[in-house]
Amino acid sequence: MAIHAVDPDSAEATTLIRLLASDLAGRYEKDDGSGGFRPADATGPRSVFLVAYVEGRPVGCGALRPHDGATAEVKRMFVDPACRGRRIGAALLAELELQARRFGCARVILETGIRQPEAIRLYERAGYTRIPAFGRHVGNPLSVCFGKTVAPAGGERDLNRLLAGLAPQLSEGEFVFCTLRDGALPVGVKPLGRFTETEGDTVILERAAAERAGLRYQGSWRQITLQVHSALEAVGLLAAVTQALAAAGIPCNAISACHHDHLFVPAAEAEHARAVLTSLAGTVQ
Repeated sequence: MAIHAVDPDSAEATTLIRLLASDLAGRYEKDDGSGGFRPADATGPRSVFLVAYVEGRPVGCGALRPHDGATAEVKRMFVDPACRGRRIGAALLAELELQARRFGCARVILETGIRQPEAIRLYERAGYTRIPAFGRHVGNPLSVCFGKTVAPAGGERDLNRLLAGLAPQLSEGEFVFCTLRDGALPVGVKPLGRFTETEGDTVILERAAAERAGLRYQGSWRQITLQVHSALEAVGLLAAVTQALAAAGIPCNAISACHHDHLFVPAAEAEHARAVLTSLAGTVQ
């Protein structure tokens, strides 16, 4: 079995969504089976649509969309009836939880119905507990809502989960590091980051912006964001990441923010660096 993120408007996603809608319409009267979901819900920031494949054939799906700042909502969970009992649903759910952690969400919620006992069993076995109805489900006697904490408040601390969820994302454009002796930025220049040192303020700027402002710099860098939500107190993540890059001969300047770690690597070696980090994540069991 393989699980991949796909466009929710793709042929395989559309087919699975249609099968799910038909299944739900057969269980609940006066229900079109849409579940209040639109494909666009899984195309924006902090969202994803996953499809499970068995021998190349799409057999299941699940989606994740943002609910609020720290909570994601699972939608469109479905497994082809001919393939049930093979833990495909459990694998999809686990991957959606991993994606939620990467998006910086600490909690996942979802809704199912009282006429879907197999779904209820899946969620309870996965550690979900019943919660009060939310959103459009409030007041619906057929709805059953569940929730689960998938990451500690403030981010993930477990090193294995951090490494498994790296998901390195290479940003567009090139950045440079500049020093401001008097601390004053040219008008209209907005830094990506800024740090004050005794010798002056270091600012990280888009290369083009620095050149327009006539600021001096050495080297050009690309930004790689580790999409896993790492706690500031996490131990070992940057050590493992920088060691892997060092073994490949790639310099790295790391900056930790409240949700993610950001790595600045030489522009000429950025694609290689991303491949190294992707490989590192794949070695975690």
